[in-house]
Amino acid sequence: MNRFALLTLYRSLTRHKLYAALNVGGLAVGIAVFLVLALYVRFETSYEKWLPRYNGVYAVQTVWNLPESPFNGAYPWTMGGLLDQMREDFPGTVGTRVRGGKGAGNVLRGGIAVTDDVA
Repeated sequence: MNRFALLTLYRSLTRHKLYAALNVGGLAVGIAVFLVLALYVRFETSYEKWLPRYNGVYAVQTVWNLPESPFNGAYPWTMGGLLDQMREDFPGTVGTRVRGGKGAGNVLRGGIAVTDDVA
């Protein structure tokens, strides 16, 4: 049975070379796309699993919703003073890392928004 299937495959490949090349090329592209997507999903779902207590890892991000602004969305950085505030609010925190750091930001002071050093 397998011998006849392989013989038919060989005859088809030798008689219709262009169609055979298109079929094999399409199969190769499909397998490559599947592997890339599988690796991407694996990376996105397991990038912190090398940590001993990866269930306690949380990501803090800034979300901007400004009217008519092209900069709306979620950003993986925060304001400068967040690290100390998180250590005060959550005393059981083992370790923290804040992406961002010292810089200027808009601060509400007495109902007036001013640009000030926030770290």
